[in-house]
Amino acid sequence: MERPVQPDLPGVEAPERRPKRSRAPYGLATPALLWLLLLFVIPMLAMASLSLQTGNSLEGFRQTFRFANFADALSQNGSS
Repeated sequence: MERPVQPDLPGVEAPERRPKRSRAPYGLATPALLWLLLLFVIPMLAMASLSLQTGNSLEGFRQTFRFANFADALSQNGSS
């Protein structure tokens, strides 16, 4: 357990205080994080959603979370 030390005792110095943490790095990173979200994360989520849909252009598409779409795409496009 830490105890405060009085600085007036001979041979004992007061502990150094840590400087307060600045919020500036977070403020400077905010625009970059917003661009990352806008240009990367949102399109990735949209593509993930589209890749798990089934249907056709005449009847429309429905979200079915069919993960077999990936296996179907690989088998139909001649992967080895």
